[in-house]
Amino acid sequence: MNRRLPNCTKPASASKSAGSMMGRRLAAVLDGRSGGLGMLEYHISVGGDSPGRDLRQLAQWLRQDTATRTEATITLQPTKPAEGEMGTALDVIALVTQSGFSTASLVLTIYAWRRTRPSTPVVTIERNGTRVTVDSGDPAQVARIAQALENE
Repeated sequence: MNRRLPNCTKPASASKSAGSMMGRRLAAVLDGRSGGLGMLEYHISVGGDSPGRDLRQLAQWLRQDTATRTEATITLQPTKPAEGEMGTALDVIALVTQSGFSTASLVLTIYAWRRTRPSTPVVTIERNGTRVTVDSGDPAQVARIAQALENE
């Protein structure tokens, strides 16, 4: 018995408008204007002797971490230089996540990366105007940093 199923594809105009809407939402998220979509954006920068190299290595470390890799989009972005400054090629890691993402897990992953570095660079994490600095190996600082970022 052969039965034909009805055609379930959307008309081209519907697909096009849905794609446009998705593109606008993604652009809003990447610009930090999530508009209630439940998206969070973290900006992570690295200080020290080789900030560009360390930033790329931290981004790679985050991409290899299972929890971060599966729950976040990680990109390297230039920051906007202050007036009169030229800026550098890559200044910040932009990490875009869903609202259920574990900030504590992110901070622990950054602590683990810092422990592998010979010079333990200072890492700054910013979310919605709240800026925290990871600059010690104190385990109690993990909870304080995660709480500060989640309570922004």
